[in-house]
Amino acid sequence: MTTPAFAPEGCRIGGLTSTTIAMVGRTDSEGANLYLDIYNDKDRLKLVTSSSAALLTSDNNYQATAYVSGLTPNRQYWWRARADDGAGNSLNGSENTWSAGVFTTLSESATHYKICVLSDRPWGMSRNNATYVSMFRQVCANLGNLGLTAIFLRGDVYYSDIGTEADNGYYDVTSWYVPVLDADATIEKYRSNFITTQSLINESKKLHANIPTFYMWDDHDRCKNDCGGREEATGDLATRWNNARQAGHEAYMGLNKPLIDAEAGRTWTHNVSEDSYYYIDIPPVRWIVTDNRSFRSLKTDTDSTSKTMLGATQKAWLKNLILNNDQDFLVILSPIMFDGYHGWNESTNDGWVSYSYERDEIIDYIQTYGKPEQTIIASGDTHIGCVATYRGASSTNSEIYEITAGHNWAVSGHDVVNGWKAGATGNGGEPKFFLKNKMCTAFFEVFSNRLVVSIITTEDSKIVWSREFKVSA
Repeated sequence: MTTPAFAPEGCRIGGLTSTTIAMVGRTDSEGANLYLDIYNDKDRLKLVTSSSAALLTSDNNYQATAYVSGLTPNRQYWWRARADDGAGNSLNGSENTWSAGVFTTLSESATHYKICVLSDRPWGMSRNNATYVSMFRQVCANLGNLGLTAIFLRGDVYYSDIGTEADNGYYDVTSWYVPVLDADATIEKYRSNFITTQSLINESKKLHANIPTFYMWDDHDRCKNDCGGREEATGDLATRWNNARQAGHEAYMGLNKPLIDAEAGRTWTHNVSEDSYYYIDIPPVRWIVTDNRSFRSLKTDTDSTSKTMLGATQKAWLKNLILNNDQDFLVILSPIMFDGYHGWNESTNDGWVSYSYERDEIIDYIQTYGKPEQTIIASGDTHIGCVATYRGASSTNSEIYEITAGHNWAVSGHDVVNGWKAGATGNGGEPKFFLKNKMCTAFFEVFSNRLVVSIITTEDSKIVWSREFKVSA
């Protein structure tokens, strides 16, 4: 056997709570076991604890997720990956290979912190465009300078279904595949596209090695553009659906396991579980992340009270978290925009606007049982920055704000909302703000009794819209 080497895309951390952290990493074929080591000092001399061995095999492409618990709340730690070949030869990670970094556990009480909400990250498919690569490097560097506690990356983590193919061998960082075109939509193609995306930009590797990230998938990384749920996944599409799921579980979704397993009656299993939605309380905010791809009715179904985006189980779960929210604020992270169209999908029925009865049901439930003036919907997928408010069925209801941002792809057709369509119920949003031709992110600065939500342009870190939300008297 030979000492393993860490893969070029580096390791990523997530699963952050007040006492836990997780890490996903990949080695070459010499790897047998992956460990996450936690230290009290930046020189990594004072070991606090180590994870159990996460097995590296050909079945998971020598990529696994390691978990650590029992940490102290609101404390800074330094971490390092460690891998061995199962025969005594081991390798410690380092900042130089993005297999070591630093993080701070969450506080158990309300405190000041910063959260960034991202989506739409097609960096790998822009690998041959020097302008885009330079732009994305600056975006990642700017995000890294915001002083973030964590990131919510809420879909389109990578784009598995578009671009120009370059078959230089599986897992080569110059390869790119478009498995949506193939009946032979192998898992190797999905894995390869994620590797290329994450390997392209060193600033991205550094970002995800030092800022814990909570993940969700959307259409491009869940299967294909504008994909629906399991009901649609038949024939060749079922192959793509299952292989894309496993690649996502291996590369980033497994980091959320500690959050899901903490919920009563739920256990998340690698390469098996479909119910990947989750929530986390980071006082004074409850953050809820929905899965808008896996359980919904067919897009072509007539919009009615029985048409569902979330599925019955996830919708009941969401309502329960709204009803029993003991935090001052609520942020619902929806990978798909609640209203509005842009040039790219002007004629489609992919978004919440064609599931308007369920959308209104959720808005009305917040109005009746939640804290509407202290609730924010943060959505993505649409590749623009805009703000809207919703009142639901009654014009006298409180305004619930939706912030659509996280756009990281400034190309034609993804630059502005062209129309605003309420859907079958007629109770859509009221537009408040539009951002044109700028990549942006939703930025939450949270204090003990208030939060400030902003849209920041990620190319130059400018605040272009902002609003403060306070605890009601």
